[in-house]
Amino acid sequence: MDRFPQMIGNGNGLPTTVRHEANLALLASQRQALESKYRAVQQRIADIRPGDGLAAEKERLETQKEQLEESLAGLKQLDTTVHQPGHYLLGIDATASGGRGQAIIANGNPDTAQNVMTTVPGTYSDLGDVMNYSTDADKVMQRAQALEPNQSFASITYAGYESPPSLPDAANGRFAEEGSRGLSEFQEGLRVGHELDQPSNNTVIGHSYGTTEVGYAARDHGIHADNIVFLGSPGVGVDHASELGVDPNRVWSGTANLDVIDYATPSPNPADYGRLETTDDHWFGRNPSDPSFGGQELPVHDWSYHGDYWTYDESVDGMARVVANHGKGN
Repeated sequence: MDRFPQMIGNGNGLPTTVRHEANLALLASQRQALESKYRAVQQRIADIRPGDGLAAEKERLETQKEQLEESLAGLKQLDTTVHQPGHYLLGIDATASGGRGQAIIANGNPDTAQNVMTTVPGTYSDLGDVMNYSTDADKVMQRAQALEPNQSFASITYAGYESPPSLPDAANGRFAEEGSRGLSEFQEGLRVGHELDQPSNNTVIGHSYGTTEVGYAARDHGIHADNIVFLGSPGVGVDHASELGVDPNRVWSGTANLDVIDYATPSPNPADYGRLETTDDHWFGRNPSDPSFGGQELPVHDWSYHGDYWTYDESVDGMARVVANHGKGN
């Protein structure tokens, strides 16, 4: 813990409280390092004078400065949140993803909760917006708690993989391929570290490219969960729910009518073009919201957009019912 806190902080299967303590130490040191780097970049920008022929370098430094400002703002908000009672920091790397940073946050202790949900964000997810996803995930947990007041819950936001940094990058499956093992091992660690006699009811929720990350993890390494929920998906790496290693009756998916992802991510395979009227093939396989995928329909607000799944009651209630194992998700 004292000499190599990163080994403890990233130790899947270790007690949540132990990982939290190690990661708090890492958070403090990484925040200091980022602040020092930010000051250095500011000074380098100030040292450039007109006529130096360094316009391109100054533009690069300005971009780096903006990125550091966003990461520092995210770290500050993260620092405040994980010091609140009942919150835990299960992973932190402020330098990962080319400086965008990665973090894993829990509200509630997954070692002792009867129901555990893990939310996996999509494109752009980094230290700058991880807290937004965490706040949204907490809405689902609170609704699930209202459905099952005698049950205990934990909500985890897993921004612990390198997500695509832009929409063009999101068409590349490399990010999901490279991040899938880490997600699988994290979920397996939740099983190993659980302290109750009965296994917890574990749900993994993916949004946007996060659904691809979840699908690749389930397909290639096992997701170690009871339920999977996909929201606004560009495809999950398989064409049928039965290929995910989870009972298809426990695979849920929803895509809103105004979600642009349903129209902007058509299959790149020319062989699929002639079948578009009868199938819904996306960048990474069949749309999991299509009936032919073989999963269950998660109710969503019909006229909502790609980022609205935590805004309207239909989808929040649907997710909460799955998380609470409260009958059907509709």
